[in-house]
Amino acid sequence: STGEKLCHFHNKNLERDRWPLIQWSDDESIAVRFVSNEVHVYDGKNIAGGITKKVLVQGVSKIALSRGPAPYRIASFIAPRKGNPAKVQMHHVSSGELISSRTLMRADSASFKWHPNGSSLLTWATSETDATNKSYYGESNLFFMDSLGKTDTRVDLAKEGGIYDVAWAPNGQGFVVIYGYMPAQATLFSQKCEPVFDFGTGSRNTISFSPHGRFLVLGGFGNLAGYVEFWDKNKRKLVGTADMSCTTSYSWSPCSRYF
Repeated sequence: STGEKLCHFHNKNLERDRWPLIQWSDDESIAVRFVSNEVHVYDGKNIAGGITKKVLVQGVSKIALSRGPAPYRIASFIAPRKGNPAKVQMHHVSSGELISSRTLMRADSASFKWHPNGSSLLTWATSETDATNKSYYGESNLFFMDSLGKTDTRVDLAKEGGIYDVAWAPNGQGFVVIYGYMPAQATLFSQKCEPVFDFGTGSRNTISFSPHGRFLVLGGFGNLAGYVEFWDKNKRKLVGTADMSCTTSYSWSPCSRYF
């Protein structure tokens, strides 16, 4: 490494939804960034060589490059504009072909959660207002798309209320959602978006999987009291609890034995 500058980019507005400005594939073979109505693709081994591909996405305001190996996909959020509702779309990077598109009738922003191998996508869509006027914090919904374009569905949640956190297991064997009016419910879903286990309710808003994916923390941080549950995901068993009030940061050890 010489520290030599290879290339540079200009960005007029540094907004949260634009960060990181450049996204890399897990193997660093490609890099992507978006500009007005386009996603630009670069050779990861020669990013200074310029754009190798342009994917047309009208109105794009946020992107997420898929995890895992090729073929790569790009998830895009198109914000609502001039009376038109928001959209989420999935494109092939190599061909630019549209794989799937969904209209989001009540969404101001979205977060993307790719499956660890890129086989499916969770879109966590949020709105600043709640059409039912039941929540001061707005409205949220979760949607599931597979990367083949065969499945595109809303994730049915068993309790009314907002969504607080969503996370895939590191090994890709399902995902967990915390949702509903407090005390919030937590549910484990399969890779095919089917509910397989209910963790019950509690004061929780945070999901943290251990690196190897067996253990799971359901915690209540931030404006909650800091009560933490430790679950064995494989055995579907609560293995411990702790009081971690006033927590500002947390992490698992690489061996998954300590939190």
